[in-house]
Amino acid sequence: MRNSKDEQKKCGMVTLYDDNYGTCLQAYALYVKIKEFGYEPTIIRYSRGEKQGNNVSGAKKKISRLMEISPKVLINYFFSYNMIRDRKTGFARFRDQFLTFTQTTNYRNDLDDSLAGAFDGYVCGSDMIWSEEFVEDWNYFFMQFVPKEKRISYAPSFGKNEISEQNHSLCDRLLREMKYLSCREEAGVAMIKREFGLEARQVLDPTLLMTKEEWDSIVKEKDRWIEEKYTLTYVFGGLGGTRLKIFEQIKEKRWGIHKVIPMNRSQYNRNAVKGVLGPIEFLRLYRNAEFIITDTFHGMIFALIYEKPFVVLEREDKGHWAKYSDRMTSTLKMLGLEERYINHNSNIPDSFKQIDYNKVGSILQQKREESLEYLKSSLAEVMCEYGR
Repeated sequence: MRNSKDEQKKCGMVTLYDDNYGTCLQAYALYVKIKEFGYEPTIIRYSRGEKQGNNVSGAKKKISRLMEISPKVLINYFFSYNMIRDRKTGFARFRDQFLTFTQTTNYRNDLDDSLAGAFDGYVCGSDMIWSEEFVEDWNYFFMQFVPKEKRISYAPSFGKNEISEQNHSLCDRLLREMKYLSCREEAGVAMIKREFGLEARQVLDPTLLMTKEEWDSIVKEKDRWIEEKYTLTYVFGGLGGTRLKIFEQIKEKRWGIHKVIPMNRSQYNRNAVKGVLGPIEFLRLYRNAEFIITDTFHGMIFALIYEKPFVVLEREDKGHWAKYSDRMTSTLKMLGLEERYINHNSNIPDSFKQIDYNKVGSILQQKREESLEYLKSSLAEVMCEYGR
């Protein structure tokens, strides 16, 4: 309860914010927009794991996990140490400068009881918090720790357009308890309707709520980082093997030198951008690129934000994240850019160096206005009713 009607109402954010460029930047964008609407946002610190009883037992578990890691992975970590350290520095600096968090960290099975009354309203989203990869954390990501009337979902993603039979009934119950229900992808909205008979709003990823100019306003360095023209690669699925054909095509087309935002040791080669690479540096690299090659959702999104020509590579390993291509293809379909999703055998036509961003921008602006209105109206109702 608040002592003054004039006191700014507080909004708790349930989201991902770790050392991943898209994850961290989407949290920032939603935080900014909630603040612009006149509320005080705070991200709830959360660890997707169990709370350790004491430091000794916690240390033992860490050692035990290290013993289970293969020598190859340990060697990879050793040679990647400087790169990982620099990236952590960049992310920590960004979060300290731009975001506000709860003082204490909450754990999977040890949520702070006071959280239910700490805020006037709560927003969960965005990113893949409703993915079955996180099913053990669904109680948190669906905000079961607060009254139903305080729950707003903004652009959470399932990552794909189906729910397994074993999690179907749980997902059904959790969705029905959401006061305001939305989803990031049209495919997710269709799945909610098909599988559960519920209506959900399709809204933009938070990063798209901010314009290119708004993103540029937090990048203080206005000079180019790399003087030469360059094609920028930001991928999780690797740079070698059959993908080499793609990079050779770009080289032949003379679309600038090849620069890579390294995600692991194998990508830390002569083309890798060196130094501290936090979210600000990521934006700076995107801002000045000639062409973008990516296989990630937010890698694609920031190409759209900065109005860059791009391709999205299909993940051919059929591994952990390969099954979540719907989040990319759904967005591309919405914008009429389906042909930008390619595999390693594709030939990149010269026409791919251009995109009609007048058309794309018009679609995004309409969706942006609709998405902001959804967020604004849902916050207003929840805060008005429960923020007294």
